[in-house]
Amino acid sequence: RSKLWDASAGRGAGGSVLLSLRALTGRTQSQGSVPLSLRTLTGRTRGRGSVPLSLRALTGRTRGRFHRRDVSGCPSQPQGGGRGAGPEGAGSGALGGTEVITARRRRELCPAAVGALPSGLFSERHDHTAHDDAIWSVAWGKNKNDGSETVISGSLDDLVKVWKWNDEKLDLQWTLEGHQLGVVSVDISHTGAIAASSSLDAHIRLWDLETGKQIKSIDAGPVDAWSLAFSPDSQYLATGSHVGKVNIFGVETGKKEYSLDTRGKFILSIAYSPDGKYLASGAIDGIINIFDIATGKLLHTLEGHAMPIRSLTFSPDSQLLVTASDDGYIKIYDVQHANLAGTLSGHGSWVLNVAFCPDDTHFVSSSSDKSVKVWDAGTRTCVHTFFDHQDQVWGVKYNASGSKIVSVGDDQEIHIYDCPV
Repeated sequence: RSKLWDASAGRGAGGSVLLSLRALTGRTQSQGSVPLSLRTLTGRTRGRGSVPLSLRALTGRTRGRFHRRDVSGCPSQPQGGGRGAGPEGAGSGALGGTEVITARRRRELCPAAVGALPSGLFSERHDHTAHDDAIWSVAWGKNKNDGSETVISGSLDDLVKVWKWNDEKLDLQWTLEGHQLGVVSVDISHTGAIAASSSLDAHIRLWDLETGKQIKSIDAGPVDAWSLAFSPDSQYLATGSHVGKVNIFGVETGKKEYSLDTRGKFILSIAYSPDGKYLASGAIDGIINIFDIATGKLLHTLEGHAMPIRSLTFSPDSQLLVTASDDGYIKIYDVQHANLAGTLSGHGSWVLNVAFCPDDTHFVSSSSDKSVKVWDAGTRTCVHTFFDHQDQVWGVKYNASGSKIVSVGDDQEIHIYDCPV
């Protein structure tokens, strides 16, 4: 099995194993292809050191583009099995029927909606380069002062890009350089003024979104900032580490204030509750921990998943926690009582990201099956499926009003959708 070694300790009997292939992917080579490339771990294809890891080559185009599609006129027609079917063959909620051909790819639309589609619906295409490598993280923020909306993307090309959402299109505002290896996580403060990014170079960087300047660089330690999230008051930044700890940094000071110890394994995902009372972490062994922020006390340990937890999101009222896992399932938990409230299937592979709509009515998920799904939070059924990406989809987010969804993936593309429900 391939492993990532601490170079300072050396490789071999005296070396320290920082990470194994399974630690990052939840799989071994014998279990098929894994969503990793050399740039996934190093941000480089060669030079500046090597990593002793056996990896698969990324697929997809060499240039990334973002596209906008409006599908709000299409009612859903659930389909059983086929593309997008989950572990139990559940219906995907994908559109089916009459086919509309676009310049980019074939897309299926429900027959009832074809006649009602606005003229030129598929003609709006923005040919801008997104990134030169896989995009692993995305965030959508709104500035509290001027109301402007910003999308930031973090890629394995080592870059963070800042896009302004203007007149129904994305305009590149800043390309933020500084990371020496691939960017694995990004977030925007709730004030909309500051962005944070974490990288395989072991650093967290804080950026001023108004000027595009770096505010701080924090040395988080090797593999100690795989995921990050701003607190609701924008004063703290939480990061998940490979030793099972959630480290809390002060945004103003850049110093580590304290740690929350799960006593578990590699933390792949973290999330604050909107009311600021809870922090949840998801680990590589499928364990979820929920902490009380005020006391630092571990409130609940949940064991509903059998494989790594890639993403977590709280409902806007902080009462529910939605989790996404490599086991192909989405689970919904009652936060107060730690009860499993629902298990959803429909994706045909790893579920990589989930995000709740600000109006509490829906949430969105993305997967290695190349799809993005929108779920009704009340009925807990899939109401829409997008198949625009050419490779696995690592990140999805809503904008502040819940009217738009952004998605990013290994195909180097950013997609913006009008919310279909």
